[in-house]
Amino acid sequence: MKRRILLKWLLIPFLFSASAMAQEPFNPTSKESLRLGVPDPAIIEARDGSGYYIFATGHGVVVWHSTDLKAWKRIGTVFDRHVPAWAEEAVPGCDGIWAPDIQYAGGQYYLYYSVSTFGSQRSVIGLAVNKAINPDAPGYRWEDRGIVIESTLKNDYNAIDPAMFVDDGGKAYLTWGSYWTGIKGCEIDPAMGK
Repeated sequence: MKRRILLKWLLIPFLFSASAMAQEPFNPTSKESLRLGVPDPAIIEARDGSGYYIFATGHGVVVWHSTDLKAWKRIGTVFDRHVPAWAEEAVPGCDGIWAPDIQYAGGQYYLYYSVSTFGSQRSVIGLAVNKAINPDAPGYRWEDRGIVIESTLKNDYNAIDPAMFVDDGGKAYLTWGSYWTGIKGCEIDPAMGK
C-alpha cells in the first residue's frame, strides 16, 4: 500500500508537467525536442546580436535559430556530410554526430562534437571553429580541426559528450565521458582548442 501511494505522489508532478508542456509552443530545448529531432541541444547567444543558436545531434550537426527563445527555425547544418571524412574513417559504421557543445572564447566559437556507434567504445571527439555564428555574417565559415581525443577498447572511458569551459584565469578544459568509467577531463590549449 505504501509503495502505491509513494508511486502515485511521484507521478503527479510528471503528469502536470507533461500536460503543461503539451500546451506550450515548440521549444527545441524541451523533452519534446527528442520527438521533433533536436536531441542533445547546446545553445549559445550570438555575440553579434543576431539571436540564439542551438546545435544538436544529427547528420552534420543540426543548427536552429531564434531571436526570442520562443520561435525556432532550423537553418541548416555545420557540415555538408553526415560526419567529416576523417571521423568516418576513424569510426566505421558511424551515422551522424552526437552531443555537440558550443562555446565562445578568445574571439571565436568552438564546436566540439562526438562520433561513435551505439554501445561502442571506439569513439572520437572533433572540433570545428568559426569566427561568426550567424550564417549571414562576413567571414562565416566552419573550419574543422579534426580529432581532439579518441577512445578504443584499451581506454577506460568513451570519447563522447564533450564540454569545454574556460576558467577566470584563462585556462581551458575539456570534459567528456559518462559511459564506461564516468566523466574525464584535461586541460587544453585555449588558442587551438586541443
